Amino acid sequence: MTEEDVSGSGIDPFTSLTLVAFEIPADTAFAAHVHTKPCAPPDKGGGHYQNVPGGATDESNEVHLDFTSNGAGVGVRHVRAPFAVRRGGAHSVVIHDAEKDAAGKLPKLACVDVEF
Repeated sequence: MTEEDVSGSGIDPFTSLTLVAFEIPADTAFAAHVHTKPCAPPDKGGGHYQNVPGGATDESNEVHLDFTSNGAGVGVRHVRAPFAVRRGGAHSVVIHDAEKDAAGKLPKLACVDVEF
């Protein structure tokens, strides 16, 4: 649902996403976010999508889908973000290692193209 879809309707815009990952390491924490670019090089997902560019880096301004896999190597997370992702503003969902690397970033482990 985009802001254009609900404009003037009295309905608050939002984004609802469900992530399901399988055949991943068991009992492991992962971070996952909506990203601005497609998965293909050179962008490899680009940066995190932000409702207000340059704003907060938490769930109030980004779509976070962090999860922990179960003992069978399956992870599931559903979120309802309090804003609608702008049409064409995001192009992928990236799963990251939950541990930051030496540069202080979360390494990208997997990416899937999704048009919003």
